[in-house]
Order: sequence, then C-alpha cells, then structure tokens
Amino acid sequence: MSIRPGVAHDQAKNDGELVEITKLLSSKDVEFLESSVTFYKIPGHNTVIIHAGIPGNMKSFPQNIDESQMSSNQRKKLGLDRLQRTRYISAKTGSPLHFRDQTPIDPFWADVYDGRFGHVIFGHQPFMTGVREFAHATGIDTGAVHGGALTAMIIEPSGERSFASVPGRLMAEPFQNKI
Repeated sequence: MSIRPGVAHDQAKNDGELVEITKLLSSKDVEFLESSVTFYKIPGHNTVIIHAGIPGNMKSFPQNIDESQMSSNQRKKLGLDRLQRTRYISAKTGSPLHFRDQTPIDPFWADVYDGRFGHVIFGHQPFMTGVREFAHATGIDTGAVHGGALTAMIIEPSGERSFASVPGRLMAEPFQNKI
C-alpha cells in the first residue's frame, strides 16, 4: 500500500527488484517510509538537508514543516516532491528534468544554485571520488551502494564541517552521468 502509487509503479517498471523488496516490508515499515520528512533545516546554521536537489524555478521554501500531517498532494503543491528527484534542471526554465531528458546544456542543479534557501546538503547523486563541494551546496552521496563509501557530514556548533565515511558494498553498478 502506497500513498504515492504512481511513483512506486514507475520505479517498479524500471527496477523489478523494488517489487521484491517491497514484499518484504511490514505495514509499519511502509508507514515509516511514507511519513519520512522531505527536508530538515539545521537551526542556527542556515543549512537545509534534502535528498536530491532544488529546482532553479523554486521560488519559496517552507520555514518548517510537519511532514507526518502533510498529504502527498500538499507536498506536490509546495514543490517539495521535486526535492527528492532533482538532478539536472532545464537551462531555459529551471524546471527539474527527468533523468533521460537532460541535454548537454542543462546544468546540474548545484552548479547554478544561488544559495537563496541556505547551504544545501544533499545526496541522490553519487560522487564516487568523495564529497563534492559547490558554492552553496555539498553532495555527500559517495556511492555506498556502488562500492564507494557511506558518508556523513558533521557540523560543529561553531559551524565547522567535517566528514566521516565507512566503506560501502557494491550492490549496483554506478550509472553514467555527465557530472
């Protein structure tokens, strides 16, 4: 049972393994996953943690949110659903692009993000050579599932940042991208 069956259907169509994994989940597991937060703001650090990226055409960002009480339609209306999938954005409109719809002129979102919502810490895009720093964002997905590492960012009360990593296991071959 999924609140967003369209997303699950699309993922299952592209990755049959998802169907098998989902069968192993209890209803409590599914409830937990469906109620997870879309973003988290770190108080006092002007920092936002998101899964993927911020579309260039996103005009506002909520100050705080109680995801457990927000429906899928409300998340979509605010544009929060795009935070979980954005990698590349249209060079013309700033809108997020589907993975295979990008062209050579379409930028990776973090290359052009101007910091208007704070410094963004994100995953979703594996950087196999280590943490990737951008002007207003930091990519900490270091490809654990692809045999890279699982990386965490540590932010001290002073704002100083450091990273800790542990080795991952090769569970899926890395996909080719232009970053």
